[in-house]
Amino acid sequence: MGKLKSAGARVERALVNKIRSEGGWAVRAPASLGPFDVVAFWNGKILLIQCKSCRDDKCYVGKSEVENMLSELEAVEKAVKGLIPVKAYVYVKRRRKKGSEAFVEVKKKHKGKSLTILFSEKGVNLKTASR
Repeated sequence: MGKLKSAGARVERALVNKIRSEGGWAVRAPASLGPFDVVAFWNGKILLIQCKSCRDDKCYVGKSEVENMLSELEAVEKAVKGLIPVKAYVYVKRRRKKGSEAFVEVKKKHKGKSLTILFSEKGVNLKTASR
C-alpha cells in the first residue's frame, strides 16, 4: 500500500473509532468502492463521509467527486424516505499539524462545483469553484 493510501486508511480508521467511542455506529468502505469512505449512524442521522488526508493548509475535492457524493446522498435519502436525516461530509485531517481536522458538509448547492477546504489560524474556510 502506498504512503498516501495508508495515510488515508489511518484517517478513516481513526474516524470510525472516534464515532464508535462517542456512541455512534460506523463502518469503513475499504478501497473506496463508492464516493464515501465511512458510513455512520450518529446522533440520529446517517452520515456519508469522504475522508481526506492533507499535508498542507488546503485540500481539494474535485467536481466529479462532489457530483458522485451528491448522487449517492440523493439515493440514500430516497431509500430512507425521509424517516432519518442523511448528511454528506468531507472529513479533512491535516497530517502535519496535530488536532487540525474539519467536517465540511457537502450540500446540494455545491452541485457542479469543486471544493477547496482551507485551514488558517482563524479556522476553516470553504471555497467553491465551477471548474
